[in-house]
Amino acid sequence: MTSAPEESSQKKMPPTGLLYKRIFAIFLFVVPLTAALSQPKLMQASDFLMTFYLAGKLTAQGKFEQLYPPISAQDLFNTPFNQFAHQTLDALGQGFTAIYMYSPLNALLMVPFAFFDTRYALFAWQIFSIICLALSAFLIKSATGRSAAMYFFASVYFLPVFATLLIGHLGIVLGILPLALAYYAAQKQRPFLAGLCYSLFILKPQFLPIAMLASGAECLKGRYKSLIGLTAGLLALAALTIGVFGIDIIKAWLSSFRLSDTIFSDPRYNYPHYLVSSLPGVVVQAVPVEMRQTAKLITYGLGGLFGLHALYKALQYQNRFKEQALPAVIMLGCSVLPLVLPHFLFYDLCIMTIAGMLIFGHHFQNTDLNLRMHAIAVLLFTSLYTTLYLFGSVGNFGPIILVAILTLAHCRLLYFLDKTEAIKPFTAK
Repeated sequence: MTSAPEESSQKKMPPTGLLYKRIFAIFLFVVPLTAALSQPKLMQASDFLMTFYLAGKLTAQGKFEQLYPPISAQDLFNTPFNQFAHQTLDALGQGFTAIYMYSPLNALLMVPFAFFDTRYALFAWQIFSIICLALSAFLIKSATGRSAAMYFFASVYFLPVFATLLIGHLGIVLGILPLALAYYAAQKQRPFLAGLCYSLFILKPQFLPIAMLASGAECLKGRYKSLIGLTAGLLALAALTIGVFGIDIIKAWLSSFRLSDTIFSDPRYNYPHYLVSSLPGVVVQAVPVEMRQTAKLITYGLGGLFGLHALYKALQYQNRFKEQALPAVIMLGCSVLPLVLPHFLFYDLCIMTIAGMLIFGHHFQNTDLNLRMHAIAVLLFTSLYTTLYLFGSVGNFGPIILVAILTLAHCRLLYFLDKTEAIKPFTAK
């Protein structure tokens, strides 16, 4: 007679395997936080401290003109921003060149963190990023019905998320969260609000093609609210930028783009080429310097064709899946990024976390297992790649192999979505 309560108690206990997975996920969350606090000198070379923290500090001091290189600058070595970096970060080696090329609004976002000491500023940003990741998991859970805890803990297994946390980059706060917000709003039949959320990608423009794909496909089907929301959001952010910083700072920001390619091509910048994770990027850096202009024309044109093909497929999904087309369109938008963008780096792959959540949060009739197995394969390969570049070397061919795998994954996603008969949320009967 006592077996029933015992059985009930056992059912409430989490499976041992799940407990171990959660412990390992917590470990992966703790490592970046520990590095920020225990290795302050080493972490001064992180993207957050060497770029965004400094931008926030200059903005807090009202020194907007030092954010970007002078319009007449021919390189990025003797800029006020780089000089300020070496004055502020005492452990930053002379071989590092500090560069800021993001929107002035990103610098404004960093102002609260600029009042902390460097170690606590990075720690605070990492905590903020983890909170944003948890909120993203909750939003996708609300739209799909699967466990938010599952999404949250599983996301850090995708090591581009771990890398983003470690170096304090923007991908979680200005990539994963806005996309989760837009997806949630769209699923709640609020397309204008979804468009406003998409507009936040202008602060992390590597992800803007996802917004253009989703809103563009809606527009071509005669549904304009998402595109109107995206446009309204972009105009509002532009007006805010002009109002806070003035037109001269915007001119300096836009002028800095002409030097962006030199970061990847000039060996004096000592750029870590193993981080390049896009088809145009790896092709351009693989060819001799004298051939790079020709390579850019070819690969950038090819990237444009990939983008147009993605738009064509998104329209197909709109016709076939009707109200449930959005998961397929977002997954497509995430997977095509490495094929269309010239400056897409390894940690930018963190946006594919949303694609993974959607794959495991929906039923794809006829292709469920295949999609999930391929998602796991991408996770395992990127984990191996992260481990190699953190603790060893990926060699000259590492980025090429990475992009080849990502291209194959994109093609397989297209194949499986073509074979899918219907898409339903996980909770659908």
